[in-house]
Amino acid sequence: MSLKADMARDIDEVFLNAEDFAAVRHVCNRQVPCVLYAQSEPNEAGADGMGVGAQLYTLQAKASDLPRVREGDNMVIDGVPWEVVDYRNEHGMAVVKIVKQS
Repeated sequence: MSLKADMARDIDEVFLNAEDFAAVRHVCNRQVPCVLYAQSEPNEAGADGMGVGAQLYTLQAKASDLPRVREGDNMVIDGVPWEVVDYRNEHGMAVVKIVKQS
């Protein structure tokens, strides 16, 4: 088995396993197994870039399960609006930095 296949299997069977780490959340009108957690430090620039600290969160999910987003886009997770601060696709795992919209 190749490293790429091993990583894809690990995303499904380990990182996004709802029995261990993930929860199924309603993300942009889709049911998505994902991990959502707060960063230890508030975002220095804040959601509006004005220096007002905003709590930064990270959403991790299978990239193919999420809509394509980029910095400045909006997402709704479990009915709560969020703004995308950063998006990375790390070998099939989407890592999305977000802040709650006020």
